[in-house]
Amino acid sequence: MAAGDHAGKLPFELTPTDRENLAQGDVNFKPLTWDEIKEIIARNDLSVLKRKPSDLTRYIAWTNSTKAAYGSITNFVLKERLHWTPFPRPHPMQLRYSSQKVMSPLSAKTTIRSSGTTGHMVWNPVSTI
Repeated sequence: MAAGDHAGKLPFELTPTDRENLAQGDVNFKPLTWDEIKEIIARNDLSVLKRKPSDLTRYIAWTNSTKAAYGSITNFVLKERLHWTPFPRPHPMQLRYSSQKVMSPLSAKTTIRSSGTTGHMVWNPVSTI
């Protein structure tokens, strides 16, 4: 199956390696050797890793159907593989510490010093920013 056969239905951007593999088909596909895989990983050049064209075609179809059913692959993994139930989040999560000053969770420090005292941080869902 050629890369163009998926036009408008791709759930992700195909790499040049993916496009080449889809164009050549399974008959001409040459799998990587273990030594080639180790070299690719050592170079941190993961974009050249490849799937057999028929496997890639199945993966594209699976990704499309999974995203259609669950909204994202992450949602699928959380629900079907990990069996986690998401907490309801009517408001964004924020950090509050003893002075009630609001702080972004991404910029939080383990302790907060103010006028020589240390504030205690706790996680609180907050309705206002």
